[in-house]
Amino acid sequence: MRDVESCLCYLVCRAPKDPTTVRVFEVWESKEAHDDSLSLPAVRALVSEALPLLEERPSGESWDFVGGKGLS
Repeated sequence: MRDVESCLCYLVCRAPKDPTTVRVFEVWESKEAHDDSLSLPAVRALVSEALPLLEERPSGESWDFVGGKGLS
């Protein structure tokens, strides 16, 4: 994701008390930028690699950032 400019943040986190629980947090310039990224070969490869490891399909929750440090 380092080369995808519209992806502002991409974090993979493991739960300290349950190493089988993993969360991915993504911050995109817009929903359209995220949707467009799904057609990129590198993103498609990453998704193809990750899907077999998942116990269930990601929920795809969306959040509205209202403040903080790190994003303008």
